[in-house]
Amino acid sequence: MKKKRNKSITAKQTTVSGARSPKAWEIPGGEKTLLALLFSMAFIVRLIYLIQISGAPYFDSPIGDSQIYFSRAQEILAGNFLGDAIPFHSSPFYPLFMALILGISGQNFFILRLVQILIGSANCVLIYGLTKKLAPGNPVPALFAGLAAAGYGLLAFFDGDLLMISLTLFFVDLALLLLIKAKETSKTRWACLAGISFGLAALDKTNLLLFVPMAAWYLGNSLTFKFKRWAAWKPAMGFSLGILLMILPVTIKNYIAEHDLVLVSSNAGVNLFIGNNPQAKGMFQLPPGSGLSNLDLQASSVARAEKETGRHLKPSEVSRFWAGKAGRFIKQHPLAAVRLYGQKIRLLWNHIEIPNHLNFEYIRAEFVPVFKCLFVGFWLIAPLAIIGIIGRVKQGLSLTGKLYLSFLAAYMISLLPFFITSRYRLPMVPVLIAFASVAGVEMFRSLRARDWKTLGWLSIALMGSFFWVNSNPHLRMTYSHNRVARAGKYMERALQQPEHGTQDIQKAIVELKRALETEPLSEDANYNLGRAYEIIGFYSGAIQRLEKTLRINPERTSAVEALGKIREKYTRTGDMLSASALPKTLFEKAKVWEADKEYTLATNLYNRIIRENPYHLQAYTQLGLFYYEHKQYQPAIKLFRQALKISPNNFFLLNNLAGAHYRWGKIKQAKRIYQKCLKLQPESELVLRQLKTIEGI
Repeated sequence: MKKKRNKSITAKQTTVSGARSPKAWEIPGGEKTLLALLFSMAFIVRLIYLIQISGAPYFDSPIGDSQIYFSRAQEILAGNFLGDAIPFHSSPFYPLFMALILGISGQNFFILRLVQILIGSANCVLIYGLTKKLAPGNPVPALFAGLAAAGYGLLAFFDGDLLMISLTLFFVDLALLLLIKAKETSKTRWACLAGISFGLAALDKTNLLLFVPMAAWYLGNSLTFKFKRWAAWKPAMGFSLGILLMILPVTIKNYIAEHDLVLVSSNAGVNLFIGNNPQAKGMFQLPPGSGLSNLDLQASSVARAEKETGRHLKPSEVSRFWAGKAGRFIKQHPLAAVRLYGQKIRLLWNHIEIPNHLNFEYIRAEFVPVFKCLFVGFWLIAPLAIIGIIGRVKQGLSLTGKLYLSFLAAYMISLLPFFITSRYRLPMVPVLIAFASVAGVEMFRSLRARDWKTLGWLSIALMGSFFWVNSNPHLRMTYSHNRVARAGKYMERALQQPEHGTQDIQKAIVELKRALETEPLSEDANYNLGRAYEIIGFYSGAIQRLEKTLRINPERTSAVEALGKIREKYTRTGDMLSASALPKTLFEKAKVWEADKEYTLATNLYNRIIRENPYHLQAYTQLGLFYYEHKQYQPAIKLFRQALKISPNNFFLLNNLAGAHYRWGKIKQAKRIYQKCLKLQPESELVLRQLKTIEGI
């Protein structure tokens, strides 16, 4: 009688195409054990993150978009299930999810985030499955993909953030796997489930719907132009039905709420304008003079649209108003629009993670040390994915490979008309991880087989793609917005809990001053610092900050009202607290140490600031000037160059860089940089005098 064999997974040393070689390794318990370990690894890392972030002031007090979703969740828990208005922000499903978990857990934000990291950990298993379908017969790329997903810092970060993106990624990846299942079995029920999953994802990112025709073509005609019988299109119809079941109720609810036909949400038009205007840079950046405000994008977009049209507008009409502005820009400035789209493509494929909510780099530096261990990111995955895609195309794409590429293409095309952020491009990452893992295994196989020709070409392609992805686009990604948000929570807590008020107000002041060190023209930072100064009785400082707020934005009525009241207080009592009693930032302390000639302490603080915030322009500049004045020109040059990456055409930095080169004896370099200075300020007597001196040498 034959003994029953234990289940196990055997991974052969194989090529990407699945050809086997003699050696093998086994995992006791089979693939289920492997997946359980993968899930556990992802979950443990995310749980550590959750514990570390629990000390943040906004952990159980949401900010930004999270606050909007939380407010809607509270309405649902209060019995207002349908809502009274068409949602401006996407993700009408997410408040329902929040309401469900918060209702069950008794408003416990740790439980809410815990559920999300469970879903995010499960998504790492789905990414394993996506890769396994791309490289069947060889579990090694799938294992690498699962490990890469578990160690991908940004995926872990958003799993614990109060946004729908972690759920969206799960639904997209599940939908892709269900599409493959439907194609393999020709079962309409799998296609319908895929549609339901994809429809839930599209409630967050409606631009995902551009992929629907490609998915239907995949199901009905295998992405070929040879038409098959109508019966083969039943799964495609099931997929479309599943999507309709998710989207249509929201559309109907929107019509009932305001008698306006809006598919999901009404922010498409204003987002299109933000991505297409004369001041657009390819990121979320509100153009000056547009009337749009970060404080309330919805209200400000409606107010400006109604002001310019002179009548009340429905949400769909407001969206069309802003979309029309974007369309006119593209029509009137086609070359600028083309350049802008080129910039968006560059940002889409660049290693820098562009925030528009919480900044991953800021959270890692301030709250979550475990993120420093999660080194996998776009910087690594994108270059590997590019050569993985090229390799698959060269070998001949499988049907699954064609499905993944069609998804990437559709999503890229749908995103480019708007703007690029790390959160918006994240749905591409799981598929990129799959291609990257295949490429990594192929390179390792070539190395082991000593196939130097293949390895050489792969290495050259990898270096080229790595250079392109990791080039510096000269973005100034400060932590100012996050510091303002953090300070706002400290101020809220100070007012709600007076016993800790003084300490929290001091924390708020430090955060706001740190925000202004990197963004001195931040309207919100100046305004909130003025209000914080008012609370502690430093009225002259409050007046100064509110006056600056109004110079930045004369239409900020709250600043006008506050300024009048504070001036009255200052006239009656004067300052209740002196400027010398204000808490100091690290940068201010470093300048004090430098003034007191405590140079070691000062330089240590400057270096600490730069480590914690690599976009702190003043810290680079001040430390560079210190070295310059002490005739240490080589480190001064290094710091000035780093500062110029943040502010490329800064005349002051360029002039000091040229001076450091000149004093270090690098005459040619100094002359070249001085000439660049002259282009910025052609009449600068200082530069002209320096050039004349150099030419006389």
